[in-house]
Amino acid sequence: GAAAGPSIDIDIYTGGAGAGGAGGAGAGGAGGFMFNGILISSGGAYSVTLPSGATIIVSGAAISPNPSNPGSVLVSYGGSVHVVFVVSVAGGAGLHLVHLVLD
Repeated sequence: GAAAGPSIDIDIYTGGAGAGGAGGAGAGGAGGFMFNGILISSGGAYSVTLPSGATIIVSGAAISPNPSNPGSVLVSYGGSVHVVFVVSVAGGAGLHLVHLVLD
């Protein structure tokens, strides 16, 4: 399954510690899912606010539903998984940043 997507999918498997990562990779790759009225798709670019308060741009492939709390999502970033409550669609500039993250 890992070969089907960009390298960031691997981060989800290694950082997700099992169910969250594997489930997220499936949901993100299969047309996406809805969160707070936003369609999260694996090919999209999204601005997310980490628990630390930092706002980053990530690919939708790095975002997965949080099974234990529907009011948040799991974001794979920097080798770990963060619980995120704020997600918005990133603009054109964000797409370039996501490209760098995926590489």
